[in-house]
Amino acid sequence: MEIGEIISVVKYNAMMELKWRSDYDKRIKEPDGYMNLPQLAMYLFFDTKGNKRQRGHVLQYKEGVICLKTKRDCLVEKKRLGL
Repeated sequence: MEIGEIISVVKYNAMMELKWRSDYDKRIKEPDGYMNLPQLAMYLFFDTKGNKRQRGHVLQYKEGVICLKTKRDCLVEKKRLGL
C-alpha cells in the first residue's frame, strides 16, 4: 500500500492478516520467539464487538493508516493531510 492510497477495510484486513502470519512465523522460529509474538490487534481493524470490520475504507498516510466510514471521508482526510 502506498501513501495516499485508499482501499476497503476488508481488503486491508486480508492483506495485513497475511503480513501478520508471515511476521508470526518468522518470530516463532527464533530461540526466544514465544516471548515476543506479534499481536493480531496491531495489524487489523476490529469493530466494538471484537469482530473484523466489514465496512469502511482505509487511508495510508506517512505516520500509518486510518479507517473511516466512507471513501468520501477518506478523500476529505487525504485533502486535509495534503496527500
